[in-house]
Amino acid sequence: MGQLTITFSGICTHFYRCIPSGVGDAMIPLRSVLPNALGIHFGMFQFPVLSGPPLQPMYYLMPHIAVVADAKTPPATQSSYLYGARLEVLNPDPLQGAFEFDSTLADGCHLPHYVDPDLGIKPSPDVVQNYNAACYVDFLYGKGRVVLNGSSKTTVITVDTLDDPPKVRITPFPLPNSLMPTQPDWTVTSGNLYVTNQDFDAAAEDKPFDFMLNYLTTFPGIPRFLKENLPGMTDPLTQLTPPLLAESMSELTTAILQLGDQFPFPGKEMTSFVEFLASRVLIGQAVDLDESCSDSHYP
Repeated sequence: MGQLTITFSGICTHFYRCIPSGVGDAMIPLRSVLPNALGIHFGMFQFPVLSGPPLQPMYYLMPHIAVVADAKTPPATQSSYLYGARLEVLNPDPLQGAFEFDSTLADGCHLPHYVDPDLGIKPSPDVVQNYNAACYVDFLYGKGRVVLNGSSKTTVITVDTLDDPPKVRITPFPLPNSLMPTQPDWTVTSGNLYVTNQDFDAAAEDKPFDFMLNYLTTFPGIPRFLKENLPGMTDPLTQLTPPLLAESMSELTTAILQLGDQFPFPGKEMTSFVEFLASRVLIGQAVDLDESCSDSHYP
């Protein structure tokens, strides 16, 4: 018997028993969804204050890239970008029992907690069921918990496996929902996987607002009304200005150009521009552990 530990971080939402399995009325015990967060987002939201008119800060959100690797810091023995794929454990031991979550040590960042309850949110079927996402990871067996990792909260799933070492598979979503190539199954000799959806370039980020990207998994999406600070927000909030935005866009451009100087990488054929961008995360960056890059939970 073996054991696989999967640590999630960054822009990712864990949906507990609220996604239909397709078999009768049964729900998937846990589906972890990494949204497609490759876009650049601009926005404004309303925030209540004790007195006076509500605050209406503006923000920007930079590209985040979903990846999986068998090491926390580069270089990894096995790694891949995730752009329309299902990650699954091939050999879970059914005798360990149905998936359970232990919240006695720490609780996660629950998405409904931060938004206006009158407006509310719910899972977006397009994102969490119909493959408009970067990755799905379903768990029928195993145990989950939230751990404090630096200033962020990360979710750790442990699955007992029939064989040692554990085996996992990355399967592209059905066409036209994925452009990823098929790849051989992985044998995870270390017993650890790290799944993250993290910023392409930390220097260009509007850090206090990164957590908003978790709401890409929900309907109606990134909220316009908040009832309290999101993880990573600090008082007072920095107001977005044209010079600040221009500086960050310039830093993002510089990071892309620097990566381009190394392209193509020796001995590795790039199949897409997404893989090119992901290589910066897989080769040159450790997992971001800022509080604003905590993963999230629903409900």
